Amino acid sequence: KERDEVVISNAAIELYSEIPKPKKKAPAAKAEGAAAPSVPVSADIFHAIGTFLADNSATVEKVQKVFQFQLTGPDSVWTVDAKGGAVGEGETQKPDCTLALSDGDFMDMCTGKADPMKLFSTGKLKISGDIMASQKLSFLKKIEPQRVADAMKARGGGGGGAAPAKPSGPLSGDVFLGIKAHVAHHPELAEKIQKVFQFQLTDPDSVWTIDVKTPGGAVAPGETVKPDCTLVIAESDFLDLTSGKADAMKLFSTGKLKISGDVMASQRLSFLSKIDPAWAREQVAKMKAEGAAPTAAAAPKASREAETPALIAALKAALEKNPGLAKEVDAVVELRVANPDSGWTLDLKNGSVNEGLADKPDCTLTVADEDLGALARGRATLEEMFRRGQLRVDGDVAVAKRLGLLGKLLEG
Repeated sequence: KERDEVVISNAAIELYSEIPKPKKKAPAAKAEGAAAPSVPVSADIFHAIGTFLADNSATVEKVQKVFQFQLTGPDSVWTVDAKGGAVGEGETQKPDCTLALSDGDFMDMCTGKADPMKLFSTGKLKISGDIMASQKLSFLKKIEPQRVADAMKARGGGGGGAAPAKPSGPLSGDVFLGIKAHVAHHPELAEKIQKVFQFQLTDPDSVWTIDVKTPGGAVAPGETVKPDCTLVIAESDFLDLTSGKADAMKLFSTGKLKISGDVMASQRLSFLSKIDPAWAREQVAKMKAEGAAPTAAAAPKASREAETPALIAALKAALEKNPGLAKEVDAVVELRVANPDSGWTLDLKNGSVNEGLADKPDCTLTVADEDLGALARGRATLEEMFRRGQLRVDGDVAVAKRLGLLGKLLEG
């Protein structure tokens, strides 16, 4: 809600009451290894929206907005350009309104299994930019199920086969072996950079340490040395990043790349851009032939207990002991914690703390669990964390300035 009015009513509408099935074809010789008929995937939905907009210029003239859908698990970005009447994968136009949710929730929403208002209120659907524009997505209810079925046909030959497998490419382990070779050939890097980086990859999970602090430097799977800077990213995004298909700043700003610890140190990873890809491939092939190191499954990351729950408990206790402390802030603060993810509402108007995202926060803080722990132990201040990029502040910055109290409360 915004200003006590529902702003995303009908933002995502059921496109069909049951899974559409392509029309039956005349019997034909069954191809060897042919798959069973598939169900729609998110790409089918967007292709159906695209054909609808292309055929309905009146809708385009009426809506005149560009929407970007950022889906996760698997990750994809789609632009619904209801200004120009086109839909495309990726950011084809600067969006007026951005909607972020998981691929599964998007499909559930389109098939009527999930309610958009509930997804929004529970933080599973996040809307940014021109929030009121999301109301104009009501045109989706006019899309005929047959358009989805046609998209399935185009994708899998009558809806039969699954989406084609992605072409094989280098594994993340190969990339780190290439970095290992480069560091070994340039021992001066350790003296120059003086930092240890840990990459925590997901889907599948693995951890790699790039040590350019210890004399000579080293690259190895697992946490071999305590890192100065930790980078968390999906393996597919990491491969896109290292191949030049993805931009590091864009991944960071969209939350696909999370950095904790000494955030500024990540700038020193610029040395990676100097690695010659052809030379690196030769070195990796040579190391593999010699049985040098694992190239696919690195050591799994060690489980780390989240610090936030204990800190929230300490904050609650401090407020119960001295309710007047909350009035020093006198605002509702939304605390978004990453790695592991959690959300909290700090109602410092009424002196209460609850799990879940705030309805109408005055200020939103986004911080990594590990960095929040450092704040609680007095190793950093909110101002220092903001300056180093470890803390993001949205909303009323004046509230954030009054939150110096938060560190004191957590310490207590």
